[in-house]
Amino acid sequence: MTGLKGEPPIRKATVLPPGGLSVLHRMHERVAQHGPHADRQSGSPRDLHAAKTRRVIRLLISFLLVACIAALNAPSPGQAKSSAPDNTLVLSGTVCAQATGMHLAGAQVGAQGRWTTTGPDGRYSLTLLPAKYLPIRAAAQGYQSTDVVTVYDPSGSTLSGQAEFSLCGRSGLAEAFRSSDGSVRLASFAQAQPGTPHTIVVSGTSSVSLEAEAALLLPSGKVTLVSLRRSGTAIHIAMPLVAGPGRYLLEINAAAGFALIKLPIYAGIGYKPPAAPAPYMPDPKGATIAQLRSAALSTINRLRGQASLPPLQTGVRLNAVSQEHSDDMARHGYVGHPSFSGLQPYQRIQAAHIDFTEMAEDVGSGDSIQGAIDGLMDSPAHRWAVLGNFRVVGIGISMAQGKVLMTLDFVR
Repeated sequence: MTGLKGEPPIRKATVLPPGGLSVLHRMHERVAQHGPHADRQSGSPRDLHAAKTRRVIRLLISFLLVACIAALNAPSPGQAKSSAPDNTLVLSGTVCAQATGMHLAGAQVGAQGRWTTTGPDGRYSLTLLPAKYLPIRAAAQGYQSTDVVTVYDPSGSTLSGQAEFSLCGRSGLAEAFRSSDGSVRLASFAQAQPGTPHTIVVSGTSSVSLEAEAALLLPSGKVTLVSLRRSGTAIHIAMPLVAGPGRYLLEINAAAGFALIKLPIYAGIGYKPPAAPAPYMPDPKGATIAQLRSAALSTINRLRGQASLPPLQTGVRLNAVSQEHSDDMARHGYVGHPSFSGLQPYQRIQAAHIDFTEMAEDVGSGDSIQGAIDGLMDSPAHRWAVLGNFRVVGIGISMAQGKVLMTLDFVR
């Protein structure tokens, strides 16, 4: 079992605040040069070019991570003999700090809905069910948790037996108050906060342009946007912890590129990692586009139901707009928000003579329908659209190089 790969998602989004015409782009993808956008537009479509706009880009970019997993205890190269039975996957490895390479004791590694903790040497071991694709992630107190990394064998073999996968280097854990590239540095404060409603002023410096708003994931799973004030290189965010005790996640994004910081805060509770990745859910073999679209709609409405939100309906014309964009991405080999010809989401919807007062678009790529949607929901910048105040969603699904390319267009 050699040459296995681990791929994290790439996400990015553009936000414009409400008022007159506003646009919110959110997309998700799993390629190195593009990312997810969602595009929200408020106001009559006829006023789109006359209304005053303010555009801020929310991008979350993660690079392709490649790691080798070799069978342990193999007596010689080419033999697949393993010390673990074929009906079990024993995954072991090391968790490291991204900046220093230091092995992290007491870190958590999660997969298939369960967590384990690294020992004093930073090593972990997880006994799992065999899987073709294995979503995993790491977390540790004082660090930002990693994105979910999908481990797989490019040959298509099922992962089983005993194998090694380390979360180090670019897939290691970034410091809580510092972006991986060092462009944003926050003044440290206690991540453990009182559970009573209060506001924290987060201060720091940035050497790059940032979005004018940060995204704050609340303990309930909802997302709110908070203003990011800037004076020269100094930045300030008044972060309201008023949604009750629990785990909050503050996301600070570059204006033209990357999700720079995803800082967890624990209000009225002790340290708590994010949810462990669920087992990989493959799409049914031979499923038609209509069947995959139905599965996507069911997943979205299940998530909305869990948030006490009404279900979405689909529309024939909106489905056609979304499908054309997914097909366009597959034809031209990209995953992105503008079409290959340069049309923005609101322009594509306008061209189909669909009226709306607000719209948003999510674009995602993944190993399955569930995987693409999970990637969107893992980022506050993307779950906003899925859990937004919309009534109708258009769903477009295409396939390229074994990946699902999904477009979600939301309107009301």
